[in-house]
Amino acid sequence: MSPALRIGATGFAIIAVCYGFARFAFGLFLPQIDGELGLGSSLGGVI
Repeated sequence: MSPALRIGATGFAIIAVCYGFARFAFGLFLPQIDGELGLGSSLGGVI
């Protein structure tokens, strides 16, 4: 594997993990956010 491909794959993996954690955290806090801002379930899903 070339060094450029290795760096690209590592960067992609790091971004994927961080994106996953962000989605997980948003899902955990969505009930509180919905209660404070009055978002509907459709709008919360779109966000």
